[in-house]
Amino acid sequence: MKGFMQLWNFPVDTCKFCFQGWVVIAKEKSSGKLYVYCNECMVEWESPEKYLQKYSGSSEKYGESEEPTKDEVSNIGWKRYINKQLQDRLSSN
Repeated sequence: MKGFMQLWNFPVDTCKFCFQGWVVIAKEKSSGKLYVYCNECMVEWESPEKYLQKYSGSSEKYGESEEPTKDEVSNIGWKRYINKQLQDRLSSN
């Protein structure tokens, strides 16, 4: 269980499922795998594409996680999914 992670460096969207949290890019520590999850309802998706296509998410599929680096996000091709407006708003807090 991830617990309450406060990751927000790479936001994708405001969650279309709970309408309260932010869907952000995260990295599972043990595997190094990147995925997206909502930091409010804790639903996880394998990729931004799956989230944006409204696939059902899962919970507790991924273990302890952390912020990925900018290079990791770019290397997997997910930089284009980062919501710049939301990112600017979150970084100013």
